[in-house]
Amino acid sequence: MGLFRYIVQGFGWHVGSHVAGEAIDALHKPGEDAPRLTPRQARKLERDQRKEAEREAARRREQKRLADAAIEAQLRELKKKADR
Repeated sequence: MGLFRYIVQGFGWHVGSHVAGEAIDALHKPGEDAPRLTPRQARKLERDQRKEAEREAARRREQKRLADAAIEAQLRELKKKADR
């Protein structure tokens, strides 16, 4: 029974390593299983990405404006203290 067990384990190891190798190879193949976008979907994706970039730029501008306003307010306070 011991020899049969080792033969079965060896066969299982061989099959398992073969399947794992195929899976790894499939992952390394570029884009064969990736879904293809229709032209309409591609335009929508591009438009959504552009809108997101515009929102991010607007958010950064607003943060900069608020930071500049805070600095200006601090500067005005310092000038008032210096004039006293």
